[in-house]
Amino acid sequence: MQLSPRQSSFYVYTADIWRANLPSAAVDAVAYTKIVSGLPCLYSSSADWEEVTASGLTDANKLPLLETIAFALNTDVRDQDRIQLASAPTGSADVGKWFAVVGEPQRNGWRANRIRVFVKLTSIPEGA
Repeated sequence: MQLSPRQSSFYVYTADIWRANLPSAAVDAVAYTKIVSGLPCLYSSSADWEEVTASGLTDANKLPLLETIAFALNTDVRDQDRIQLASAPTGSADVGKWFAVVGEPQRNGWRANRIRVFVKLTSIPEGA
């Protein structure tokens, strides 16, 4: 299903989705390949983060924080995919951020017409 006109007005970010190639015996590192480019999304940032660590954002108690990204219902996004925010509203510092998907997408009710994934900040994957 496509986004409704109302959703389209809020889905102001675009994202690229990268998926891991199956590793071969000769390669130790996992390389990623871009599978979707310029996909509209709704990015919700955690406002209460304290510091950036190797495992992502943490709060004042050093607990990890997850952020959310919502896509149209027919988007193929999976656990361990990488998401790069390709464009954002004017003046946003979010462009170029990389996220790792944590868990499978949550499908909201059929009226919501969207899936939501939890993500954490990550480094640029190999092959990107």
